[in-house]
Amino acid sequence: MDLSTSGVALLALVAVVVFLLIYIVAGSGKSKRNAILIVGRSGTGENKSVGKTALLKQLKNNEQPKYGLLPSLVVNSAEINVNGKPVRVMDVPGMVPSLLEDLLDSAKGIVFMIDSSEIRDNARRDAEILHDVLTHGSIMKEKIPLLIFCNKSDLIASSSPDAVKTYLERELQLIRSSAVNAVETAGGTKPKQKEFLGFEEEVFRFEHVPNKLTFASGSVIKGNIDPVQKFMAETAA
Repeated sequence: MDLSTSGVALLALVAVVVFLLIYIVAGSGKSKRNAILIVGRSGTGENKSVGKTALLKQLKNNEQPKYGLLPSLVVNSAEINVNGKPVRVMDVPGMVPSLLEDLLDSAKGIVFMIDSSEIRDNARRDAEILHDVLTHGSIMKEKIPLLIFCNKSDLIASSSPDAVKTYLERELQLIRSSAVNAVETAGGTKPKQKEFLGFEEEVFRFEHVPNKLTFASGSVIKGNIDPVQKFMAETAA
């Protein structure tokens, strides 16, 4: 049967529409990584904040609020100009683990903040959050880069990045062992989206992580955030 010119055109149009619909549906299942997340614990009680919100303010305004900041319970975000390119940066509150879990699928890079002046007292909590990040399925699979930013290096009590690394490795090893025992007790059921951290039968080291992971120190309050800006430039490129 012969088709008229208009009939052929109509079939071609339908084919294009179907193709576009398939493309859109297929793409909708994939996460769009378009943000750099600032992650870390929140200040509670005697434990001071690690400085996540302060870092976002410094990146955005190149200065700190005159009267300080309060711990945030919501996600703060801003468009930061990085080498002439707008980059979405999001400050994730440490008090709401479910928010972090949801946002990790949008992360193009992660700045994990540590209060280097209080690492001795807070290494466990810092490591728990870092463990959640590093064992997240998509973060490990897609090898999302991380910067461990050791803030407050201007304080006398601050620890060096190497010391912070040692504290975290020790705690991550303990957390990993506890997680394995919990899975075995539960009959081998692994939590959703969680991967094993490091190598089995070996003591954990950050070198075992497939992601590009960098340790650096600085001081947000003093405006010394060069490592963060360098990380953002490399990640946004």
